[in-house]
Amino acid sequence: MRRAAAGCLAIFVLGGCNITRPADPIDQTDDFTSVHSVLFAGSSEVPVLITGVSSPFSEIDHSVPVSGADVRLGFGGKTWQLAPAADGVDRCTTAEQPTGLAAGCYVATMEQAIRAGATYTVDIVLPDGDIVTGGTTVPAT
Repeated sequence: MRRAAAGCLAIFVLGGCNITRPADPIDQTDDFTSVHSVLFAGSSEVPVLITGVSSPFSEIDHSVPVSGADVRLGFGGKTWQLAPAADGVDRCTTAEQPTGLAAGCYVATMEQAIRAGATYTVDIVLPDGDIVTGGTTVPAT
């Protein structure tokens, strides 16, 4: 199964742009996977946080780290495999974010710094076989 954030965004935009009637709600009834990563121009470290998020209708109301994923970053024809962050090191979250998600944190250190204006891709195979793909162009600093 392919999960594409762009598809979800397209549904949201199409469902919410008609100003002649109220926007259609997008009901999320199933648990889903969330992928979070921020690339900073000039940094050589790439963190990716993967969590399972409970549906709003679930009795559980928190995120759970997803371990055991195959996470790869692509740029310029090269691919880097991200490794799980070392035990006790939670480089994917900040003080404003929930702690305890280290098991879902994957990190790679590239031999060259992230470049502004460059496009990077991420390809993830989750433990259940689902595939998540995405990409971004790093803004100028």
